[in-house]
Amino acid sequence: MKFLIQAISFNKKGIKGDVTLSTGSSLEEESNHYTLVIGNNGCGKTSMINAIANYYSPSQKKYFPFTEIVSNGKPDRVIVTTNGIGDTFPNDLSSKEGYNNLNYYYLGTRYYGNYSKKYLLERAALLFLESKKNLPRLKVNRSICDFIGYDSNIQLKYSFNLGKDFRKTKKGIQQYIDSLIDKEIDDNLINEISKILPNLNVNDIRLYVDFATGNIDVSGPIRDLDIIRSLKDSKIIQLKQTYISKQTHQNLLNFDNVSSGEANLLTSLLALNSIITNNSLVLIDEPEISLHPDWQVKYMSKIQSIVELCYGCHVIIASHSHFLVSDLNPK
Repeated sequence: MKFLIQAISFNKKGIKGDVTLSTGSSLEEESNHYTLVIGNNGCGKTSMINAIANYYSPSQKKYFPFTEIVSNGKPDRVIVTTNGIGDTFPNDLSSKEGYNNLNYYYLGTRYYGNYSKKYLLERAALLFLESKKNLPRLKVNRSICDFIGYDSNIQLKYSFNLGKDFRKTKKGIQQYIDSLIDKEIDDNLINEISKILPNLNVNDIRLYVDFATGNIDVSGPIRDLDIIRSLKDSKIIQLKQTYISKQTHQNLLNFDNVSSGEANLLTSLLALNSIITNNSLVLIDEPEISLHPDWQVKYMSKIQSIVELCYGCHVIIASHSHFLVSDLNPK
């Protein structure tokens, strides 16, 4: 399937021009392609990536004027990843509709509308549920964790968002169930919640995920992983803390205390590895932010290890860093 973008015309600050990203017809359909756009601040790199993201996003909001994008076909999935805080890329619909059946994914830092490292790790874990049995993907996850120096095991701690007036009495539980019915929560989910509430310890819900083995476990009153995800999507449970450990020592670390570069790199690569499919368009804006030059040099090799398990993908990267060129095929 050919969806490779041929040209984009945009107008920003009086600058108008055409940027040819690929000819489409001269490239093999089943191979993967990389476009690296390098330039100084203000030359329009992010604007171009933003225009493409807006073109394919469900909201199609235009944050700046642009005229046209010409493409051959349509990608099966569009994935946007950026490490910049305060970016204006369109968000996906995961906060409203969950992660099922999305074809546009935003992997930036504005997860659920705010920036917090723990939410970035949670997003990576929830997306991982789709690929936990894919052995080649698990192998790549292991290499990602080894590259950054962290263990592949994480813990997510949840509590119920029951409200101040909730009381663990028969009457209080029924009132809470009635409130869920008013919110039009799925009947099967309400039945499961009604069984859990009488024995609920709100501080004892933990999700354990191993990105390298695919092992997932839940402790507490909720044992069904689909229920965990449904409760999260319905905002019935809320994330409290996330934990991880470095490979050099096994003491658990609060993920909010991990450096920004480590947190963004780890969560974005793990999430991308879980959701990329054949015929994906991957848009990456300034991945070098907060990364040491050594990591910048090796960054593209990790992206390539993720993408090479698919075919027909196009990866477009906007960057200030010439280090990213190191691992790219000159062609």
